[in-house]
Amino acid sequence: MHATALVYSSHNCSNYIHNDWIVQRALQGNKHILFLPISAANQDYSWGCFDWFFRLYAPYGLQATPFFWSEDLRRQDVDLLAHWLSSSQVVVLGGGNPVRGLSRYRKIGKDFYDDEDWFGGMLHDRQKRGLLTVGFSAGVDQLCEYSTSSSVIDSIRSGQYCPS
Repeated sequence: MHATALVYSSHNCSNYIHNDWIVQRALQGNKHILFLPISAANQDYSWGCFDWFFRLYAPYGLQATPFFWSEDLRRQDVDLLAHWLSSSQVVVLGGGNPVRGLSRYRKIGKDFYDDEDWFGGMLHDRQKRGLLTVGFSAGVDQLCEYSTSSSVIDSIRSGQYCPS
């Protein structure tokens, strides 16, 4: 059994986290990492902070792909995002501003699927299928927002939560 969520905030690409947890997990599966810099004001910069590291593993078949937010997203762009969210061995929710990112994810869901919680549903589906989703910096807030079900939160509040 593999972990399905990793949350961390480290602004250097430490070998332990980035190689052992993220890259190796991707290489053991379909070799694809989806990077979402959607929370960042400068998405190119956010992607560049990781791209150089991921490129080191291209000779081993690693494919790391960014998906950039734009006010001009088209249906085919969002369908591609949905495909990558569903199929990528690893998804990294990048840093930036957590409120900005959550707002953008909700807007994508509302505008294209009439469902503000669409992105959260995609993350829950990934978790059920054993795929790894990583929250980095602002992505920590987003991953925690979406990965904790209301039933777990309710049972924690009532004092009845007992993890197995």
